[in-house]
Amino acid sequence: MFNRSARVYALCLGFVGLLIGLGLVTRSHDAPAQIQKTAVLAVQQPVRLSLRGQVHTVETKAQDVGALLTEQGITLAANEHVSLPLDASLSAYALVKVSERTEVVVTTQEAIPYETVKREDEELDEGDVKTIQEGADGARQVTKILVYEDGQPVGEHLLSDQVVSEPVSQLVTLGTGQVAYRGGDRIRFSQKLTMRATGYSSQEPGLSDYTATGRLARYGVVAVDPDVIPLGTRVYVEGYGFAIAADTGSAIYGNRIDLCFDTVGEADDYGVQYQTVYILKD
Repeated sequence: MFNRSARVYALCLGFVGLLIGLGLVTRSHDAPAQIQKTAVLAVQQPVRLSLRGQVHTVETKAQDVGALLTEQGITLAANEHVSLPLDASLSAYALVKVSERTEVVVTTQEAIPYETVKREDEELDEGDVKTIQEGADGARQVTKILVYEDGQPVGEHLLSDQVVSEPVSQLVTLGTGQVAYRGGDRIRFSQKLTMRATGYSSQEPGLSDYTATGRLARYGVVAVDPDVIPLGTRVYVEGYGFAIAADTGSAIYGNRIDLCFDTVGEADDYGVQYQTVYILKD
């Protein structure tokens, strides 16, 4: 019994050795190398391919963009652009866009807006505007490269920007002179005061026919405080008219003014009033 089992075992070993010799059986330590030699099967997957504006979904086993283009028989022209690098790996429903790129050089003239320079002028009435110099736009020449993909603009590059002509500033004066209209009179003034006004006449006892400045005391002469209205200043007094500050008085100080009348009766009739006094511009 024992001898028969030994013979069977020896026969089996011999048969296995024969198979190894013929290469039909691989030894266990050779298994990893054999596994490495096994080819990886490519998996087919859907990929979106946009070709000159038209999007299609294709089934492909290509592993990267370059292989996809080759598979689809697409040869890129010099002016065609691919949205992904050729060696970029593909995934399901990835978008590969092949577009026609064109560049156009365009030169245009653009306006350089002029600026308006304003200055104040007291010689002009307040609110009046006078143009001293008309403004004019300048011009610049701009050259750009416009980039299109499939006829649609996608970008631009500036090549040059050159000033052809400088703009000319517009010069404008704004009137700041203060003006009042009283009846038919146009009054240009620099200051307006509210003053306590009284009347006097050179015919009153103790008064001289001449003012402190040597003028004849008559209608149109007023006495003032020189610290408020300098002597020689032309004024317009509401309810009295145009006058000149040419006299003073011991009772005339601060915002007080004494109006000269030709008669004592006129001075008395005037009494005491509060009036607006305009300091006139020369």
